[in-house]
Amino acid sequence: MMEETILLIAQVSSALTSLAGILSLIYLVYAIKKILPGEFRNALFLSLVFLIAAVIGISSMAIYHFTENHFVYGNMHVITDNVWYSFMFLALAFSLFESWKLHKLGKSIALPARFRKGKK
Repeated sequence: MMEETILLIAQVSSALTSLAGILSLIYLVYAIKKILPGEFRNALFLSLVFLIAAVIGISSMAIYHFTENHFVYGNMHVITDNVWYSFMFLALAFSLFESWKLHKLGKSIALPARFRKGKK
């Protein structure tokens, strides 16, 4: 009984997280389309790549939880488990790169124009 409850919680939470991630992707694509080209748009594009990797990982986690107690043709349970871990690791690694790029963007915005690129 306890194991079934935990599995149900995992299924519901992974499905809701996948849905929220897909909606976030849609809104982020609309935001990127409406912003003029530049450094900030590039930063949002990096966020889009990170979010795509995270949503793929989370969606495969949802599939993994929904196939946990069922016989699935072709070892789909094992495949989704590997995809889940791979894409979550990829998303984590890409978020480090994205954070570094956003840190550089924040520094360039914070500095007055006369101090950029060695100008005084």
